[in-house]
Amino acid sequence: MIQKEIYASIEFLQYEIRFTLGEFHNNRLNILNVETYPSNGIDKNNIINPELLINDIKAMIAVVNKKMFVNVEKVIVVLPSKSLSVNSKRITINVKDKKITHELVYDTIHNVATRELDSDRILVNATIYKYFIDGVSKSKLTLDKGINNLAVDVNLYSSDQATVFNYLNIVEQAGLEIIDICFDSIAMANEMAAFEASQIKNILNIRYELGQINLSLISGGRVVSTFSLEKGFVDIVEVLQADHHLSFEAASNLVLNNSYLNASNLESMPVFLYTSENETKAIEDIYLKDIATKILEKQFSEVYEIIDPILMSKETDVYITGKGAGIIGLSELLSNVLKTPVQVYLPEVIGARDSSYVALLGSLYNYRDTIKLGNESINQSCLSDEIRVKKDSKYERNESEDSMTNKLKELFKFN
Repeated sequence: MIQKEIYASIEFLQYEIRFTLGEFHNNRLNILNVETYPSNGIDKNNIINPELLINDIKAMIAVVNKKMFVNVEKVIVVLPSKSLSVNSKRITINVKDKKITHELVYDTIHNVATRELDSDRILVNATIYKYFIDGVSKSKLTLDKGINNLAVDVNLYSSDQATVFNYLNIVEQAGLEIIDICFDSIAMANEMAAFEASQIKNILNIRYELGQINLSLISGGRVVSTFSLEKGFVDIVEVLQADHHLSFEAASNLVLNNSYLNASNLESMPVFLYTSENETKAIEDIYLKDIATKILEKQFSEVYEIIDPILMSKETDVYITGKGAGIIGLSELLSNVLKTPVQVYLPEVIGARDSSYVALLGSLYNYRDTIKLGNESINQSCLSDEIRVKKDSKYERNESEDSMTNKLKELFKFN
C-alpha cells in the first residue's frame, strides 16, 4: 500500500513566522504550502510579546487552512541553536539476553542522557553517527545477524529548559499539538545532506537573516559548534529608512529583490522611485551598492576572523542560507571577503526553492527519517520522556494538563 504522510513545520525569526506543509509520497517530499507571516511578537530569538505572537500564529494557521482546505492541528517546532550544546559519547548497549532493536538502542541513549545532562538542560536531538558491532565499525545497524557486542557513537544536542518551554508554551497556546522539536542547525544539515558530506570535509553553514548571522560547523557527521552574531541585513534596511523615510517593508524588499551588488560603476540605473514632499525621487543601484557593500564587508570581516582557523585547518565547503542569501550577487562578494568560495544553498524541492526555508524542510526530513525506524522516533522519544511528569503520589493529572508544556512545567516543579 502506498503511504502518504503530511507534516507541518513552524519556525520563529525576527519579526516573522515561517511555516511549511509537506507531503511525503513514495519517499519524495512534495511541498503543499509555505508561508511567511509578519509578527512583532518576536525579536531575533526573543519572545517579546507572547500574546501577540500567539494571535499571529493563529492568524497564519487560519490563512493556511483557508488556502489549502485543511485543518492544521500538529506541527514540528524548529528551535534556534543559540542555546545548543553538543556532547559526543560512546555508549555501550547491554545486549545480553536481549533482542536487539532500534528502540533498545534509543532507550539506552535516552537513559544515559537523562543521567548526565545538567538539571537545567533538556535533550532536543540525538544522532548516531557510528555503530560498533562486535568490534567492527559500521555506519548502519543491521538487525538480520546475531550481535554479541554493540556500542554506538552518539551526539547529544541539548538546550536550556527555559528556551524550549517558552517556544512550546507559545505554540500550544495557539492551539497546536507539537509532534517533534529540532534545532535549526540540525534541520539545515539534514536538508543539505551535510552530515554525509562532512565525513570527507568540513561543511560551514552561514545563515544570514534580518538581525542575525548564525554559523554552524558540521564535521565528521555531526554539528560540532554553532555561533551567532547580532547583526544582519537589517543594518542595510535601517540606512535606507533613515535616508529616504521608507517603510520597513519597502526598504526590505529593496534590499532583497534588486540586483545592485554587481552594478557597473560607469552607469547608474534607478531601482526604486518614490514621492517625497510632492517630488519624485529615485534610489539608484550605485547608491545601494555603496551602502550595502560597506555594511556587508564590515559584517563578514568579523565572520572571517571567526572562521579563518577552521578554513586553515581542513578543507571546508562554505554555504550561505537564510533570507539574506537571496541578495543577488552576495555569494561573489562574500567569496572575496571570506577568501574562500561561498555558495548559496537552494533547496531542490519544487515549491520551496528559497534559502529561507532550509531549516523547515530539514525538520520534515529529520522527523520522517526517524519515525521510519519504527514506533517512536528518537526525537519524539526524547521529547515525551524528557519532559514527562515525574511521579508523585500527591499529584494527579487531568486530561487538560496533559499538554507538552504542562509536562515541562511539572519537570521544573520537581527538579
